[in-house]
Amino acid sequence: MEFFRDRPTAHTNLAKLLQVHHRRAAKPQEVEHHYREAVRIFADYGTGLYNLATWLQTQGPPSSPAQGVAIGSTAGTAAPAQWFGEVSALYRRAIVTQPSLKESYHNLAALLLNRHAEVTPGEGARMLSEAKQLLNFALRQFPNYDRIKFLIPAVDEAWRNLQSELRLNPLA
Repeated sequence: MEFFRDRPTAHTNLAKLLQVHHRRAAKPQEVEHHYREAVRIFADYGTGLYNLATWLQTQGPPSSPAQGVAIGSTAGTAAPAQWFGEVSALYRRAIVTQPSLKESYHNLAALLLNRHAEVTPGEGARMLSEAKQLLNFALRQFPNYDRIKFLIPAVDEAWRNLQSELRLNPLA
């Protein structure tokens, strides 16, 4: 690994390999470490940003201080709001640095959709609005990407439900 130490793609590939073997041998902290290392080496590495965000999203927000003991990891100490902030920021950076990563649009919109009910109605409305904008933009850019098409109705339904809730309880 010495030769590849400063190559972000080497860390990304190693993290993917460890991720495949995660259930059998690898520790989640090792996977996260290599994704973080790829982004540390090349901060504008869109694929690396996307992979780190996706890994953190699949691991979910921290539930105990025992999680995420890897060097540089925030998983064990970050509150769910900090976890959400980090994951969403990584997806946003991935979109800016590599706009062709259609999965980044989908995953960020899904993250916003899933989080909107855990915040104030005003913040939830902002998240759903952003999710809708991301999906509409992605649909124009990638018209054959079905995952985008399937997520739009869920965001629309969440938006209608939030509007109904605000009509029933305007002080919420």
